[in-house]
Amino acid sequence: MILISSLATAASSFGRLGESQGQCNDRYGTPTFHHASADLECRYYDFNRMKIQVIFYDNKSVMEIISSQPRRVFNPEAVQPFLSESTHFFRGLLSSAYHFTEDQLKPLNRVDRTSRLELTSGFVTNGDLGATLSFRTNEAEDSIKFRAMLITSGQERKIMDRVVEFQGQTMVLEAQSQERDRAAGF
Repeated sequence: MILISSLATAASSFGRLGESQGQCNDRYGTPTFHHASADLECRYYDFNRMKIQVIFYDNKSVMEIISSQPRRVFNPEAVQPFLSESTHFFRGLLSSAYHFTEDQLKPLNRVDRTSRLELTSGFVTNGDLGATLSFRTNEAEDSIKFRAMLITSGQERKIMDRVVEFQGQTMVLEAQSQERDRAAGF
């Protein structure tokens, strides 16, 4: 119950696609990781106990990924409340910040198992914005976390393909950076 209220309150404080790097820094603070290549840039932020990854194209955010901290779940019955709380948060973010209607949000009500370790909601759109919510389990740690993705679909398809590829490369670089920090004792 506490998570629901803190997530609902936090939903209104998240960024908006189309914001500049400065606006995102003002909203989220100093980036914890940064990677740039030509006209694309990625910044990671720690904000409200979540990891925020923002991809910029021509100095405007075009993709934002919000990931929760893993939540320990000791039995399958504990997963459903987490799915409900996370979906409630994401629906609140989409309706308050991006003016999604209840009809547009209906695909989020369906969560399908896409692999043994992942569940994914339907993809929702409103104008040139697309969004989806996925859940990833970690059996070794008995945990689950959510990953919400917002993406501008109004850009030319070739640009969005580059953005998605760049985002994947950045995730690898950030993981390598974290590993180096752990090895150095940070």
